[in-house]
Amino acid sequence: MSSADQQQPTDHRSTDQWMAAAACRGASPADFFTPLTAELRATRRRRERRAKAVCALCVVRERCLEYALRRNERHGIWGGLTWPERQRLLGVDRPAEDR
Repeated sequence: MSSADQQQPTDHRSTDQWMAAAACRGASPADFFTPLTAELRATRRRRERRAKAVCALCVVRERCLEYALRRNERHGIWGGLTWPERQRLLGVDRPAEDR
């Protein structure tokens, strides 16, 4: 269990409800998460644009972003933002190895 989980209790019913309404539900996870193999910059940008287009139409986008920020989610596009974008939103400088 992460320290974020210990600090804030999670209401799984509430999480399940907004996730069930998410526009990405049923979409390809490959668009929202970095592959395990190397990815060219242009390929990553296209993948991220596809995911963000889905997020732009989502009725629970703000709730999704809040969830990712609260959990310090490091992987994937949540609420229409990548990990680096979420960190910038919070005003956090990332270590060089995360760039």
